Amino acid sequence: MSEVTQKLQRMLAQAQGFSQEAPLEAVARAQLAVREAERALTHAQGAEREQLQALRAIAASRVETYSARLSGWTKGVEARANLFETHEQQRIEQPIPPKV
Repeated sequence: MSEVTQKLQRMLAQAQGFSQEAPLEAVARAQLAVREAERALTHAQGAEREQLQALRAIAASRVETYSARLSGWTKGVEARANLFETHEQQRIEQPIPPKV
């Protein structure tokens, strides 16, 4: 197993670790893994080339999966931000209580 193959496997493992809590980071790592695999494929031959193609396919499928998670996460953050803004607007519109 070459250094590039190990690096790609490590990147995919890191992306998997970030997939739940930090979907933006997971998407970025998976996209980087796809680019690195494509770059390495230009120089690879034989069994290493097959491994890199398999890792590239895995990374590409994970980009789609993580992008879907990122979309859901973004919608959740947007909903919370809108709720916060609505609450703050209501609080601002309330009259200030008089001092006793």
